[in-house]
Amino acid sequence: MVKGHARWAERQARQLPRFMFCQEVWIKPLIEIQKPFVWFSCFWVDNSRPPAEAKCHQFLDDFIEAVKAGKHPLIAADAHYAFFAYSIGAFLSQILVISNYNGYFDNTKLCMFCGGPVFNRFSPVTKFILDSEANVVLYSFLIEHLESHLKKDARLNHYLNGDHTEGIVFRAMLDYKVNSELRENAFRKLSKQIMAIGLKQDTVIPPYEIINTLQGKYRDIPVRVDILDFPYRYKHEDPFPALEKLRNQTDEVFGKVFDSICEFLKA
Repeated sequence: MVKGHARWAERQARQLPRFMFCQEVWIKPLIEIQKPFVWFSCFWVDNSRPPAEAKCHQFLDDFIEAVKAGKHPLIAADAHYAFFAYSIGAFLSQILVISNYNGYFDNTKLCMFCGGPVFNRFSPVTKFILDSEANVVLYSFLIEHLESHLKKDARLNHYLNGDHTEGIVFRAMLDYKVNSELRENAFRKLSKQIMAIGLKQDTVIPPYEIINTLQGKYRDIPVRVDILDFPYRYKHEDPFPALEKLRNQTDEVFGKVFDSICEFLKA
């Protein structure tokens, strides 16, 4: 049994990073699913420190180890976990679930909203995410010239080409053409545990790229992908605009989206 899950979830979720429009209202439906959940919204790259993705991955591993050791005051040692991931947070959550450190996520369900494709199928150049120069540098390092960096950097090569499952999965989630068999076999195995919701007007993470990654190049992986459209103008960074004139419409579609998410995570 999960002890005090709602209080813990709300407090933890408020502390996690999120885009400017992701207000507490996003969290409230999720605290009712009767299990701890983790909210992922974004990560960033800073060469002066370890990547936030790596730090968050390690933090979660350490956190779950502490819970299983009975060291958390609000969560039972035998608790099960559910992931709700938005945007680039889906990238981290997929790596976590596929790599499945110590079997911690054997039965974990993952629901992704506006997320799910491999890294080189994103289009993140907007004033709220990345400028064009940053995108070029990031793409150059992670996609175009990664192999040459691995040859020059023994430490990087150790983590991405060695015995670290997380690094191998990370590489498989970077480029659609790299390690595709490993990636698609993983999604096939986890197909009942994963769901994604894409939006038709999303140009940052187009819904057809979510399908390309999660259902595979032959569309033979039975991962559930729902493609939605709303009766107003929206964008990836702001799917539920906080405009008074759209209040009724956004309330309605927000309720439907999160009802669907919660039903999946509770099932």
